[in-house]
Amino acid sequence: NEFGKYFDRVELFEYEYSDWRRFLEALFLPIAEKKRLAVCDVLKAVHLTGAVPCLVTKIIGGKPYVLSYGYRYDLFAKLENKWLQWLLVKLLTSIAIKFADVVMVPTKELKTHIEKYKPKKIAVIPNGVDIEKYNPSSMLNCSRGLRPRVIVLFVGRLERQKNLDVLIK
Repeated sequence: NEFGKYFDRVELFEYEYSDWRRFLEALFLPIAEKKRLAVCDVLKAVHLTGAVPCLVTKIIGGKPYVLSYGYRYDLFAKLENKWLQWLLVKLLTSIAIKFADVVMVPTKELKTHIEKYKPKKIAVIPNGVDIEKYNPSSMLNCSRGLRPRVIVLFVGRLERQKNLDVLIK
């Protein structure tokens, strides 16, 4: 796998719950997985819920961590009228960003947004589809003037944050 080029070993941690219990699980993960975390040199948090065990591990063991901050969690919580979640996200965002050794964002707009939290380092790493390479006009079948059938695989949660309407268009 791609990580094998750069690391001797990769440990993956997944949450069992997808509801409010995930936050309790995140708090206690550093205790429950103490031995596995002890061998890790660097931790990577995928989204804010992943930042919780990384923060605890950083406080307890001084391990550096990288935060992948993919979208404005606060805006989606507000859009969905999840006010308790909005409040928790507001509090966690500033702490998670401030303590992260690097914050990875996919857009310049998110970089600008998180700069107010004074992160140590920001890396803009775009994700998604190269729209120049996969432009519909470049996909024309030149010999017949026809477009080939396009099959798209999406792997992820079916939620508004994923912008599937943009993918379809």
